[in-house]
Amino acid sequence: DAKNQSVLASVAIIAEQIARAQVDTRSNYVLAEAEYLLKLADQRLLIERNPEIALRLMQKAQALLSGLDDGRLLRVREKIAVDIQKLSVVPNIDIMGLQAELLALDSTLDELTLPVIRLTPIADKKDTGELPPWLDSLSNFIRIRKIEAPIKPLVSAADAGRAREVLRLSLEQIKAALIREDQVLFDSAVKQARRLVTHYFDTKSGAGLRVLTTLDSVHTQKIARDIPEAASGLRSLKSFRDQLMRERIISAEAVK
Repeated sequence: DAKNQSVLASVAIIAEQIARAQVDTRSNYVLAEAEYLLKLADQRLLIERNPEIALRLMQKAQALLSGLDDGRLLRVREKIAVDIQKLSVVPNIDIMGLQAELLALDSTLDELTLPVIRLTPIADKKDTGELPPWLDSLSNFIRIRKIEAPIKPLVSAADAGRAREVLRLSLEQIKAALIREDQVLFDSAVKQARRLVTHYFDTKSGAGLRVLTTLDSVHTQKIARDIPEAASGLRSLKSFRDQLMRERIISAEAVK
C-alpha cells in the first residue's frame, strides 16, 4: 500500500507539473505576442510617426493580455492604458489621402492651358456706329476696329512651360513636407503653387480649375502633430517577462 501511495503521489506531482507547464507555455506565447505588438507600435511612432496604427496595435496587445486573467499583469495593463489614452487625443490626419490627391495632379499639369481673354459686347447698349463727341475729335489720330478673334495670351508658351516645371517642384515640396510634417514648408509650397496656377494658367475650367480646387482644399490643412512618447507599456511588459524568467530559473534550481 505504501508503495502504491508513493506511485500515486508521484503521478499527481507529474500531472501538476505538466498542467503548470501547459499553462506557462500558453502564457509565455501570449506575453511574447503582446510584446511583439507593442514593439511594432513603438516603431510606427518613432519611424513612421503614425499614431493611428500604433494605437490599434496597442489595443490588440491589451486585448491579448485580458485573456490571461492574471492579476500580476494589472500594472502592465495600466501602463498600456496610459499609452492608449495619450495616442487617442492625437489629431487624425490622413497623410496618405493627401499624398494621393497630390499624386493625382501630376498628370493633370500637362493639361494646363494658357488664359485667353475675349472681348464681349455690352448687351444693354445698341451700337449705333457713332463715336462720342469727345472721342470724335481724336478720330484723326486713333483708329478703332472691331475684333472678334481671341486676344493673344499675355503669358508666352515658354513662360508657361517654365512655370509648369516650377509648379511640379512645388508639388514635390508639398509631398515632402507632408512626410516630414513640416508645416512651414507645406504652407510656403502650397502658396507658391496656387500663385503659379492662378498667374500663368486658365483656372476657370478644365485642368486649371481641378488643380486650383485641390490646392484650395489643402492650403489650410494642419499637418504638424505633437506625437507623445508612448512606450511605458512596452517597458513594463518586458520587465514583467524578465521577472517571470528569473522566478522560473530559481524554481528549477530549487527542484534540483
